[in-house]
Amino acid sequence: MQTEVGIQHLIEMFPYEGTLIQAGRNSIKKFDIDGKSISVKSFKKPHLINSFAYKYIRKSKARRSFENAEKLLSLGINTPKPIGYKEFSNLFGIKRSYYACEHLTTTVTLREVLASSECPNKEEVLQQYTAFMFELHQKGIEFIDSTPGNILLEKMSNGIYKFYLVDLNRMKFHNSPLSFFDRMKNLSKLTEETPIMHQIEKIYAKYYKQDTKHIYQTILYYRSRYNVKIFHKQYFKYQLSELKKLFIKPHLCQK
Repeated sequence: MQTEVGIQHLIEMFPYEGTLIQAGRNSIKKFDIDGKSISVKSFKKPHLINSFAYKYIRKSKARRSFENAEKLLSLGINTPKPIGYKEFSNLFGIKRSYYACEHLTTTVTLREVLASSECPNKEEVLQQYTAFMFELHQKGIEFIDSTPGNILLEKMSNGIYKFYLVDLNRMKFHNSPLSFFDRMKNLSKLTEETPIMHQIEKIYAKYYKQDTKHIYQTILYYRSRYNVKIFHKQYFKYQLSELKKLFIKPHLCQK
């Protein structure tokens, strides 16, 4: 896919240029072109089964990110402006995929705000965050990866916070508002800090008209399930890494 700012060129230069913003499984770099700041995300090379699936069965992560961003904007939900995506594949499947979008320079993550001991208006942030999540739920938007690192906020001159969603490849758009349980499951990924959870429960109850105790207990239930899922995932990765060591012989240096 080509765009007016030349995503093809950005991707070709991805290994050699740009400012690294995030390293790891997926890498993100910032490029400055013609006075514009652009973020390009390089998704991890998928394993054999996913590689085949992304080409023939379901959309790649890059394409889903691009299309979900366009859908969010059409529903009045903020996300960095999508620019384009690019896929590299062969007969057997998708090998690499990239997503490019506007790079925001005046935002911080919700995680940074919650972790800061110097944020004087944390309660106001939680008030507006909860109202924002309620708006998402009412519009039938299920943001599966709704962790605090994937929600950006920008403080406007009038004291209102503008929220943006990022890391968009896992989303569902429903034709009606989310069910109570889908809402609570979504909210459970924010934090496991009890005081913050109690604040959210009370604020959300004002919008959804549910008993605060019921909201809190349901969020707590889904949070415990989420923690167990994360533990199993990490344990599996550890066991896999140990298994690989059995088949990889150490290289011996000989003089």
